[in-house]
Amino acid sequence: MKPGFTLFETSLGTCAIAWGEKGICSLRLPEKDTVDLLSKIDSAGSGTKAEIIPQKIKKVICRITAHLAGKLDDLADIELELNGLPEFRKTLYENLRKVPPGKVITYKELAATCGKIGAARATGTALGLNPVPIIIPCHRVLAAGNKLGGFSAYGGTRTKALLLSIEGALPTTCSTEIIDEIQAGIEYLSSKDKTFANIIRCFGPFKLKIDKQQTIFDSLFESIVYQQLTAKAASTISGRVRKALDSDSGSLLSPEKVLEASEESLRACGLSRAKTAALKDLSDKMISGKIPSFEEMNKMSDDEIINVLVQIRGIGRWTAEMLLIFRMGRLDVWPVDDLGIRKGLMILFKLLKLPTPREAQELGKRWKPYRTIPAWYLWRISERGSLEAK
Repeated sequence: MKPGFTLFETSLGTCAIAWGEKGICSLRLPEKDTVDLLSKIDSAGSGTKAEIIPQKIKKVICRITAHLAGKLDDLADIELELNGLPEFRKTLYENLRKVPPGKVITYKELAATCGKIGAARATGTALGLNPVPIIIPCHRVLAAGNKLGGFSAYGGTRTKALLLSIEGALPTTCSTEIIDEIQAGIEYLSSKDKTFANIIRCFGPFKLKIDKQQTIFDSLFESIVYQQLTAKAASTISGRVRKALDSDSGSLLSPEKVLEASEESLRACGLSRAKTAALKDLSDKMISGKIPSFEEMNKMSDDEIINVLVQIRGIGRWTAEMLLIFRMGRLDVWPVDDLGIRKGLMILFKLLKLPTPREAQELGKRWKPYRTIPAWYLWRISERGSLEAK
């Protein structure tokens, strides 16, 4: 294989890839402009721009492009040609390639896989020299406390957050980072989609409220109680249950107290038989450890969380998606079974009838990897019945 490099288009923008005789030796994410991109790929000693791209490289480009479009691929089997690396960096990169999309690891944890306890700073330095980001997924390495940490590519932490968002692994414990990522998402969508830009002008700032105080149990408890009820009726019933089970007004419920309560006492609060059974099942699974903690969920992909939660009686995909949006702050959730979303799509695109969930899925592809943001605006459109803000 004759060494060379080429540029290629992705959902993030123009990227560059270079290869040697045996494998990939450099990959560059989008820069400020093509001039900067070419200077970076040239500085990697990548030879000349290829007139004919080897079939092997075409396949790699297709896989990277598909991954960045949301068709996740661990890219772990792509052959690299990285010569002369110090042993620490070589081992570090090999171990990092074992971390799949949707998962994250801290600098400290990654250093430990190399037998270097306490070498978090050295790990960060090595990742900053990563010649093939995405293939060696340095964006999946977080700082202590589940914070984003640094990122050497153009755009810094915004680019890192976007890559994690595509994979459903964006951390939500740092509010300033979330605000920054939401702003990045709005800017990205506005630049890519004139329809979305018009929605912003009509309805103003994005105001999603993420409830970081509720426990996972409390959030799921509320979701079950609120199903198929008006907000007022559900709030009344929720208040009655809390009062019956907890003497401290307004405090969070515990699964132990729900399990201890008799079915009759819960039914007396206004819960249906089905919801009572669902709350009992939720409590049992929470106590037995079958439901991950918030910290554990932060390391899981959206689909992994949904697959766990739908095993709970009374919890369907929609309920799990609401938790992902309003409790975990995930930014690429697209609840196509939600009537408000589909009604909003019908109004936005001037459709003659409500789109089916499958049709809604297709319509939403244009907004990946930030579909939570347009979902919030579609709810506003549905509430008002038009595109005009009142």
